[in-house]
Amino acid sequence: MDFKFKKFTISHREDVFKFGTDAALLATWAIIENAQSVLEIGCGSGVISLMLAQRNPKCNFTGIDLSKEAVELSNANASKFPFETIFEFQQSTLQEFKSNQKFDLIVSNPPFFENATKSPSELKNTTRHTDTLPLFELLKHSKRLLSDTGSFQFIYPSRYLSEIKSIATDLHFHINEIVFTQSTSAKPIKRVLVRLSNTESVVQERNLIINGDISGYSQEVFDRFEPFYLKL
Repeated sequence: MDFKFKKFTISHREDVFKFGTDAALLATWAIIENAQSVLEIGCGSGVISLMLAQRNPKCNFTGIDLSKEAVELSNANASKFPFETIFEFQQSTLQEFKSNQKFDLIVSNPPFFENATKSPSELKNTTRHTDTLPLFELLKHSKRLLSDTGSFQFIYPSRYLSEIKSIATDLHFHINEIVFTQSTSAKPIKRVLVRLSNTESVVQERNLIINGDISGYSQEVFDRFEPFYLKL
């Protein structure tokens, strides 16, 4: 099954996590304008890298995933990308991943099993990821691979925010921004977008409402999604 964006198309398969709102939020929020090299941790279908590449096609993109099927799908989707952008997706754990370069931007949308209605293949994939990539490992190795002036930007369940802060402090990894996302102002906060770097700064915190009156989205989310979604 294909998902068509305005400027490119991605294919899905049942044994690889499908594209969703979390991925779109991260891909449209991450700061990429001055980056030259990008690493995506847990690339899945490669959609986050491709959306980021639409925003800055001159970047070089590297993606890693535990799943052979995900890497195959990411490479297949990248081969159809209409811009002359360099992509390299490979099968690897983050802990074992080695690179001759540091990355200006590292992004990740780790999968989570939070809904009992998910399919057995999704549950298997999720368990494998969460067992092999604990939060401490995610932050520690992202810091290892990050350039001095780069940033690590990821989306995570909000209930882990205190743990994120504690681990970041222990690693001397500085949180620069936290965005609390919620579907409406009356709904609970379920996800946080977090930006970390090696540079200490005053932490910027704000809320982002996803749903609204503009084609179903709030003004900010509409403005971010409009360059990508066919229906907008």
